[in-house]
Amino acid sequence: KKIVDAWSKHIPTLNRLQIDSINNFNILSGDHLVVSAPTSSGKTTIGELASLKAIHNKKRALFLLPMKALVNDKHAHFTDLYGDYGLKIIQATGDSHDDVPDLIKGQFDICLMTYEKFTSLVLGYPHLLEQIGTIVIDEVQMIADRSRGANLEFILTVIISKRKYGIEPQLIALSAVIGDTNGLEKW
Repeated sequence: KKIVDAWSKHIPTLNRLQIDSINNFNILSGDHLVVSAPTSSGKTTIGELASLKAIHNKKRALFLLPMKALVNDKHAHFTDLYGDYGLKIIQATGDSHDDVPDLIKGQFDICLMTYEKFTSLVLGYPHLLEQIGTIVIDEVQMIADRSRGANLEFILTVIISKRKYGIEPQLIALSAVIGDTNGLEKW
């Protein structure tokens, strides 16, 4: 209730995209979702909703972002919004001030990290995915990028391959690209 009250100060009402993600696409029930919508349409809020549901269910959430600057911005925003309500927000980008020890020990609620940092950590510490309820992948259209797309495809492959061991965090993939997703939602 406290977090819903905090949201009401910043978001007077959910928009159609967010309401549909709840009512038609079951994000609060753990269903996976690809959200393709314009910038500033409320995609991140959908990821936040799913993450807060995971936290409520005693799991943790990861937000994977393509750039350190985005991680830093989201970390500041999430800390400002959720920090007073007992949620521990951490980040990992490869910088010396990262919260990697807390991540490895599972001492966090939401961790924001770059794609590359996630790749290195999940390979070195495979237990990380066991404690995660939701993974939000922002800018998932980067999978088509020549220089970084292979890394994002590897990330998705690692996450999906854990399903055979009973580890299946909810995936929320966010993309500002409108139109054809080149089959990403089926992949």
